[in-house]
Amino acid sequence: MLVAVTRLTVMPEYRDELRRRWLEVASASIQSPGCLGIRLFQDIQDPNDLTILGEYKDLAALEAQLASPLVKDLLADIPSITEGEFVNRVVEETGSAGVD
Repeated sequence: MLVAVTRLTVMPEYRDELRRRWLEVASASIQSPGCLGIRLFQDIQDPNDLTILGEYKDLAALEAQLASPLVKDLLADIPSITEGEFVNRVVEETGSAGVD
């Protein structure tokens, strides 16, 4: 399993728009083969500091997700609605405990 980890700081005036657009992407993504789930997290001290975790069966599923028009459109807009560094990493699960 692969996990795509995205961390960003959204400008306060775009926070609601980003959440709305993320929900559109997530709703479409979970219908895609190989997408195991997508979650949006908000920092408990800074509501503009967001982390997105996307879980995928394999690299092909992640690449298909990134090629979708909704994701491409959102990624194109990220620089204009965020502050600071936009961090995106892909990690592979190598073990787990106590997780269903």
